[in-house]
Amino acid sequence: IKTLDTAKIYDKSEELLGKVHADSRFTIDSKYPGGLSAEASSPESLVATLNESLARLQTDQVSFT
Repeated sequence: IKTLDTAKIYDKSEELLGKVHADSRFTIDSKYPGGLSAEASSPESLVATLNESLARLQTDQVSFT
């Protein structure tokens, strides 16, 4: 296993991966919730979501899908 898939909507997966510093051993893929989010999609919400995911994952990079 080289890649872990996560998302904001997967309960506390980003927080747990951040706590164990998973980014030091794996490539982490995350997702933008888009239509599954309560707020409208926009460039600003994409950037905000990315920054929130990075903070929870305690890393400075992810693959975003």
